[in-house]
Amino acid sequence: MPAALSRAPGGVSRAPRLSLADQWTKLSGVLNASVANAAAAQSMQQAATRQLDLAQYGLTTLVDELSAVMTVPGRSRRNATLHTLGNGYDVTGGYEAARPVAGRALAA
Repeated sequence: MPAALSRAPGGVSRAPRLSLADQWTKLSGVLNASVANAAAAQSMQQAATRQLDLAQYGLTTLVDELSAVMTVPGRSRRNATLHTLGNGYDVTGGYEAARPVAGRALAA
């Protein structure tokens, strides 16, 4: 049997008692690790929140853009935004009221 282990009554081996300094060192190590892990968890949760916010913004923007060209359940259809370049037609009054303006129209 190793010299560091002693025999307890009933034949069970146990390690020698730790000094108060050693106990404090172990305890403070556990507490420091717990604090560091809690800070890491908080940082990861904040990063996940940012990623979810960005994903929600992207999805909302996509649905808003698609609602201009297709019917999206729960949303009213709106007219597409048009930008003009060069010699084209003004179609803001509808197809029937189209008149020549500067540039071709690009849907945005």
